[in-house]
This record gives sequence, C-alpha cells and structure tokens, in this order.
Amino acid sequence: MVDLTTGKQYNLDGTPVDRDYSSKYVRYYYDVPFSQKEKAKELKMRWDPIKKKWYSSNPNISLFKRVE
Repeated sequence: MVDLTTGKQYNLDGTPVDRDYSSKYVRYYYDVPFSQKEKAKELKMRWDPIKKKWYSSNPNISLFKRVE
C-alpha cells in the first residue's frame, strides 16, 4: 500500500516497508515463558503462530534461551 499524501509504502498490516533485507528473513527462535511475553515485545521479538515460538533477527538476546 502507498500513502498518496506522503508517498511512503506500507505492508498490509500497516507497518512501513523495510528495505533492509539482509537480516529480515533470518529467524532465531527463543524459549520465552508466557509471563515474559511483554519483555519479548519490548525487545522487538515476534510470535510465530505456526511454530508457536518467539523469534528475532538478533542472535544475541541473552535474556532468553535460544532453541533453534
């Protein structure tokens, strides 16, 4: 989608189109307890509904245990 007033491009979910593809598709999965899900969101982690695990493009999140 394109905002005709600004010319900026957006994904269907409303997030801006990210042109940095170098790490966008690399996923590092982490074991995040449900009680810590808000902390995961603060760290910009995302939920994978298929695998039912939290992931990030950052391989160095020391707060949670990496599982894959």
